[in-house]
Amino acid sequence: MVDDQDKKEDSFEFDSLGEAVEYISLDQARLVAAQAARETPGNYGRAYAGVRMVFELVEQEEREDYHVITLSFRPEGSFIGAPGREQFFVGKEGTVADRQMLSSLPEPERRRLFPIISAQASRWQQSLRWRQALSSLTVVC
Repeated sequence: MVDDQDKKEDSFEFDSLGEAVEYISLDQARLVAAQAARETPGNYGRAYAGVRMVFELVEQEEREDYHVITLSFRPEGSFIGAPGREQFFVGKEGTVADRQMLSSLPEPERRRLFPIISAQASRWQQSLRWRQALSSLTVVC
């Protein structure tokens, strides 16, 4: 078995131009995935469009023909909530063959103006009713 591994390490593959193909390591694949994530952001949702993300390694696995890199992501700075996860399939030659979103970020809590407007309108209506009630009273002297 050691001999098979030595043979594999000592063997070279050649591309169509006859040049030796160099394979990247698992650590290099992680850097390729992080670089791809930064340069070409995924679809993180409308609320996060244009927001810079921080990426952290969650899991990495070496397979026969490619590396599987899973990164977590979240917006830069303070963030409340669970980070999203994105998975990259990096070929041994160093190209990202595919990527997929495993989980997305939670939608940020929106401040709704509707309840405030509704509450204010309710107060105006009550005030208007009081004014109408007072104006309908006749004072007898």
